[in-house]
Amino acid sequence: MGHDTCQPADIKWVEGIYGDAADYWPAKLPGTLLNCGLIGKRVTLVHPNAEDHADTAAHVERAIRIALLHQ
Repeated sequence: MGHDTCQPADIKWVEGIYGDAADYWPAKLPGTLLNCGLIGKRVTLVHPNAEDHADTAAHVERAIRIALLHQ
């Protein structure tokens, strides 16, 4: 699909081990040496970002509309 964690920020739909995320995401992962705060990122642990959520919502909306048409 080309939207994986290795793509540039404006293309990817998934954040990797560290990523841009809201302040409620931790900068450090307790019990590990992982400290994403050193590079101004958050621990996201391979999590969908806003683009992925928007794409998923579009698919769900389409499925609901199709289902309603067939009632």
